[in-house]
Amino acid sequence: MQKKDDIRFASYFKEKASEAQKNAADSGKESQKREYAVEKAAKEVAKAKLTKLAAKKIAADIVQHGIFGILGTFAIVVLMAVTLLMCISGSQASEEERKRQNASTGAAAVSDTVLQYSDLITQYANDNGIGRYVALIEAIMMQESGGVGTNVMQVNFGPVTTVEDSIRMGVGYVRTCLEMARVTDPNDMDHIKVALQGYNYGTGYITWVWSNYDGVYSEENAKEYSEMQKARNGWSIYGDPQYVPHVLQYYSVSSGDVEFITDGAAFAWPVPGHTNITSTYGYRWGTLHKGIDISDGGIEGQPVVASRSGTVTRADNACPHNYPKNSSCGCGGGYGNRVEISHGDGTSTLYGHMLTITVSVGQTVNQGDIIGYVGCTGYSTGTHLHFEIKQNGVQVDPMPYL
Repeated sequence: MQKKDDIRFASYFKEKASEAQKNAADSGKESQKREYAVEKAAKEVAKAKLTKLAAKKIAADIVQHGIFGILGTFAIVVLMAVTLLMCISGSQASEEERKRQNASTGAAAVSDTVLQYSDLITQYANDNGIGRYVALIEAIMMQESGGVGTNVMQVNFGPVTTVEDSIRMGVGYVRTCLEMARVTDPNDMDHIKVALQGYNYGTGYITWVWSNYDGVYSEENAKEYSEMQKARNGWSIYGDPQYVPHVLQYYSVSSGDVEFITDGAAFAWPVPGHTNITSTYGYRWGTLHKGIDISDGGIEGQPVVASRSGTVTRADNACPHNYPKNSSCGCGGGYGNRVEISHGDGTSTLYGHMLTITVSVGQTVNQGDIIGYVGCTGYSTGTHLHFEIKQNGVQVDPMPYL
């Protein structure tokens, strides 16, 4: 059946080609006979919704080789069509993967004037393959301009006549800085700091910090680079040596690995009946606050419970300083009286600044067991519980899991 259809298909085109040849001969333009025939036949072939190039190829073969030439060409066209469909399918799959990789895992505390450009930022971030860094770009814009004016990203290496110009060029430059700083993901704060200072100083800083400090940012080397450039160029000002903490006051990240970290087990609230949060996880004053602070007017001395069952791996109970605004106490590494519990799957919890604790290292505790009481020991400015969740030793935002 298929063979008969192919023959009918080819016969139809042969007939059309013959008509085209006759018309060309009648026109008296013998030098254009074959070209004219090909074009006419191609128009008929194109009606079958083939590409113009494929249609012309079929028509040319009809004119030159007749019915048997078309059969081979037709097979090639079918193969081309199948290949095209596979390419489209593969492209769609690649696009889905790109979108998945571009899912943002950061958060930005920025003004509405910045947020109005979120869609445009997202568009150019995705175009540059850095969609996961939309929140970071928003934080940069917040520091640069607050979203006010035309040059919202404060770029100075091209003509900026519209806000979109500024965002397009600014996002492209962010990508360059992230790549040169060797940033791996939105949680890679060590390298993000290098990229941020590079955005402010120029990529020369990134190259310099890799050559002189193994790619490690510090406020000290940021200031050193500024002083060096001022002396070299005879300027009184060079960039903002505090640019990194200035940007990071608007930016925070979380791992997003909810399924892995919880492993099917829920975390309980560590101070029953007291849910007021005075400080969230994220950057504040230029440093990462690695957990949440829970406090209210009646929380002092209230019981702290194990958020999840596990084994106590640390139990510090020697800090005598239980008063606020104690900036000099280094008890327990600043955590004061604290407890750490391992949950046996790579996750652990930490409870800091307690008045006293009631457990010891190696003890098994169940979710909800009292492990101590809320206090103000260690580096603490007021009575509260500092609570952390760690994944393989790295702190993550506790709020998605509570």
